Amino acid sequence: MMSDDFVADTILSEIKPDDFTNGVYRYLAKLIVYQRSSGLSASVAHMVDCCNHPIVAQIISSMSLETGISNPEVIEAPIEDYIYAFRLRDLERRIDDLAHQMKTVEGDQGRSLMEQHRELTLERKQMQEKAVPTA
Repeated sequence: MMSDDFVADTILSEIKPDDFTNGVYRYLAKLIVYQRSSGLSASVAHMVDCCNHPIVAQIISSMSLETGISNPEVIEAPIEDYIYAFRLRDLERRIDDLAHQMKTVEGDQGRSLMEQHRELTLERKQMQEKAVPTA
């Protein structure tokens, strides 16, 4: 999202900051939302300048080097691939959480968890089927 404002806007139209389970990523997404809603860029330079936390500013700089933001020769995957991967990881995390919860409960609560698990598993299957390119 720090590589291009259009990319940031596109991703944030699909994924909200609170969707991030990692606290640092959630904070950065909120910072990007603030920047963009204020009409400012979400570029690495602007993000570092506006960040009041030196450690977070260091994380932003480190992330930009690790992900190739500072290296324009690195070919990025399409935005849709990132959004798909994010949603799939979130869905799998939720399925795993439900599976873990199902081991500890019985009765109506267990049935409810099983139904939720079944619905999320079906949603995952549908996502994966849509992502498979047709020849």
